[in-house]
Amino acid sequence: PDLAPVFARVNVERHERKTSAFVAAATGGPAPWTGRDMAAAHRHLRITDDQFDRVAGHLLDTLIEFEVPDETGLELMTLVGSLRGEIVTTSP
Repeated sequence: PDLAPVFARVNVERHERKTSAFVAAATGGPAPWTGRDMAAAHRHLRITDDQFDRVAGHLLDTLIEFEVPDETGLELMTLVGSLRGEIVTTSP
């Protein structure tokens, strides 16, 4: 519920496809990322540090739920953490 405003105008299916493509490219997949850079894609959302942490927490919970190997999970969480400065655009 706390994140609903961030995703209110987001086409969830499209977002999932873009997220999957980004993660695949960022972790060495065969196709390069062709979407917008993270800052441009998120600037209009005015995401706070708290919202970023909540989404990252949901990702971690999902990785655990689906028993993603620890090494892969750490790689993904490190990647997500490295994007904080490009995604977070506002402070409380």
